[in-house]
Amino acid sequence: MTLVVQTVDTDLNQHVKREYQTAESVEHLRQMRLGRNVPQLRPADCMDLMAEVLQNMRLHTDAAEGYVKTGLRVPLDDASQDVHIVREAGVFWRALDMRAKMTSAVAEVRAECRANR
Repeated sequence: MTLVVQTVDTDLNQHVKREYQTAESVEHLRQMRLGRNVPQLRPADCMDLMAEVLQNMRLHTDAAEGYVKTGLRVPLDDASQDVHIVREAGVFWRALDMRAKMTSAVAEVRAECRANR
């Protein structure tokens, strides 16, 4: 189930990898244009490229939306955002009728609170 709901896997890593590979390819092409037959990046250069990629805040804000897409950040007592639960998480959400289970659990907790238990 981890790959279904872990937002780093569902909404961040793929995009970071794509942007890093693009940056690395640009650097390899630059080196080849300078006459280097087999371009190679030093580990420090790879770290610099990754740091540059990770400074893109859009990657992080988009990944944060993954918490809704995977059902981890939907309100306990309001179904209005359930339509935003998508992909495999959405399939499980609907197949297991999670909203009904959450509604029942919230009602049970509220009843226990009213009873001072």
